[in-house]
Amino acid sequence: MVKVKEGYAFNDLIRRRIAVFDFPGVRQRLFPNISNEMIEIKKMKYKEEVNFKNKIEKISIEFIKNPSFSNINVIKDNISKEDIA
Repeated sequence: MVKVKEGYAFNDLIRRRIAVFDFPGVRQRLFPNISNEMIEIKKMKYKEEVNFKNKIEKISIEFIKNPSFSNINVIKDNISKEDIA
């Protein structure tokens, strides 16, 4: 279930019969095997996933290797798996 603006819902989604308004009892008629508890659990899991996604989007990782030569402006050495630890 998602929330959209009423105009978009009525003029596009409902007329194309790919959505319905969330009136009382509609969910139970359309999805009799899904309880309100299951819906709330899925909502909470979705919110947790979004929060996690937002947290990891802000993380940046930078790999730095000290060059083994005197000119630090030119790096010619490859970085091996052992260097990343």
